[in-house]
Amino acid sequence: MNDAILAFGRELYREHFEEVSFLYESRAADLSNDELQWHELQDAEERMEAHLDALVIGGQLAINAMLELCSEGDSKAFYVVTCLFCRQNDLQGLFRFFATLDTGNPEILNAVRDGLIQDWPDHWFPSMVNYPFADFPHLLALFLPLYANRRQQMDHRLYSMAIDKKLLLPSVHCKSIRHLGGSHLLSHSHWVVSAEEDSELVQEKALCLLPLTNAYRELDYFQKRLPDEKVPFAAIVIAADEQLARHIGQPKDKMTAARLIAMGLTGLRDFIVPLLEFLRDDALAPTAAVALHTITGAGLLSEQFVEDEWSEDELFADELKAFREGKLPRHPSGEPYGSKVQALSTDPEAWRQWLREHATRFQPGIRYRLGYPVSPRTLVYTLGHPLSTRLVRYLTYEELAFRYGATIAFNPEDWVVKQMRAIGELNQWAKAVERNFQPGGWQLPDRSEMTGLLKAVPQGAC
Repeated sequence: MNDAILAFGRELYREHFEEVSFLYESRAADLSNDELQWHELQDAEERMEAHLDALVIGGQLAINAMLELCSEGDSKAFYVVTCLFCRQNDLQGLFRFFATLDTGNPEILNAVRDGLIQDWPDHWFPSMVNYPFADFPHLLALFLPLYANRRQQMDHRLYSMAIDKKLLLPSVHCKSIRHLGGSHLLSHSHWVVSAEEDSELVQEKALCLLPLTNAYRELDYFQKRLPDEKVPFAAIVIAADEQLARHIGQPKDKMTAARLIAMGLTGLRDFIVPLLEFLRDDALAPTAAVALHTITGAGLLSEQFVEDEWSEDELFADELKAFREGKLPRHPSGEPYGSKVQALSTDPEAWRQWLREHATRFQPGIRYRLGYPVSPRTLVYTLGHPLSTRLVRYLTYEELAFRYGATIAFNPEDWVVKQMRAIGELNQWAKAVERNFQPGGWQLPDRSEMTGLLKAVPQGAC
């Protein structure tokens, strides 16, 4: 093949990469944007799929072009190369690629991990049974989250190795080991919480503790160590009975967003009117609307203007000076840049009118989710509802697992097509087990089955 053709191919593959790179970054930002409905990410994912398929067709020439980009340090090229080896069913090529990784670069490791979770073929797992991870511990940073995402079992001794060597962010550790059923293997130091930790890590620690203790002890533990705005009420309420749920919804001091979400997850009719009051608080109104919708399923929407967010590298020199003084760019007309979106209404009167018309649907003592008594099928319906936020979907799945024993893997950060497949499987499971549970009740697992796990929680940890 002559040099001109090789150069043309290299440029073509780089163009495909640039598209994938842009879509990859856009998707990462969109995951945390609750103004988008979760299934709206599918368009970008399908476009990514098309460009990745084009690179697969390019074979080794495309991989070589991507490896050149890896040598230039572009972390997204590592994501693409990982996807290509998986899609080409080349496990040996993938591990040769792993041998070149800069294990001290978290951006590169995160990109490779994303590629593995997205495209690793399930039929490769049996070939990994005897893989000597002890000789290559840095690979646990890639494979522990993958095994957790697919609910594949892994030697428990490897969990401790990954923890001891601090190969993953603490929040990723907790999430991965919890999904692999190894929460009881975490040491005392991993339960200790402090006000300096971010909310995601605190939430993951709370979810890890759910099967190891009871919700009363857990709430007491976190409240003694954290300011109220850091206490993971929404995670703890997953394991609460009615008495504790009502306590969480009645703060002594200032209301927090986590408490509002927790109130929504309780599903109690008695919290609907109190939640209406927080629609008048500009800071808490959007969260209160999410909580109200989570109980009622009202789906009240309104058109809202969302102002664009800016970063310094997007601005001209004259705009940059103003930006650093706290002034955002504006249209020549003086209007801010932004767009109008459909979002859950924060209009108290609209909600009060809806409640006047539908109040008889909600009975005291019954838990509701999106307007229906809580049950496995109702919770699966919540996972698929377009207005369910990522946090509500995440915690709803954790509730399915904790209260009802769901074992089918689901992650609201997976590609939409994979989420849809998981929701379909969960729906079939829910239909099969629905008759075993009282709709609207406070289903909790048998604590007698957890005696061994309860002993595993170190004294003072909870």
